[in-house]
This record gives sequence, structure tokens and C-alpha cells, in this order.
Amino acid sequence: EYQDAFGQPSCIRCQQGRYQNSGEQRSCKMCPNATTTLGFGSISIEDCGCETGNINMASEGLQCVACGEGIVCPFASTVDGLQNGISKAGEKYVPTIAEGYYSHLHSPTSIYRCTEKNRCPGGRP
Repeated sequence: EYQDAFGQPSCIRCQQGRYQNSGEQRSCKMCPNATTTLGFGSISIEDCGCETGNINMASEGLQCVACGEGIVCPFASTVDGLQNGISKAGEKYVPTIAEGYYSHLHSPTSIYRCTEKNRCPGGRP
């Protein structure tokens, strides 16, 4: 939250894609490139995650890259989330392998198309 004018009785929530982690500020900070926040009022850079269609390849920090064909990447997708089936943003934000594709747990972003779609239900690698 921030105040854009002196003497305001209340703070203004940061817009989506921005956060403010310090008090008494006149504006919000932008999330790093190719990242955004889930909603309004974020108070930490930790609230920033890769945009939908991208996946964070870094184990620490943010290194967002476009998801390839066969990976479904909601907001804040991570390689750890793809491997473990968890997301700090909640269950509906867990990346998955699309139906008709498969991957191996040790290399989850290497995606292969199945010759018989019914043999590859999608989900976790």
C-alpha cells in the first residue's frame, strides 16, 4: 500500500503487477520483467510470479521462460511445482503436463508427444 498525496486518511492498494514492502511510500514497485502478482495489494516481491504461460526455471529468484508445447503453466508456475505438484499460490496454480504428452521427473520440462493420446493422461511427470 502507498499514499500518493500527503495527509491522506488511508493507503491505496498496489495494482496488479506491483508491490510495496516499505512504509510511507508514494508509489508501488514493479514486479520484475515477465512477472506479475495474483491480485491487488501485494506487499512483497515474493508475491510476484511468472505470468500465465511461463515457468520459473530458477530454484531461487525469478527466471521466467515461455512454457513449451505440452506444458500447462498457470500464474506462478515453477519447475519445482511441476515436479512436486504444489504451488505457493494454491492448487489451481500447479503446472501440469497436458493430455497427450509425457515427461520424466528428472527432466520435467523436456516434453514428448505421445503417439497414442490415450496412453498419456497428462498431470505430473
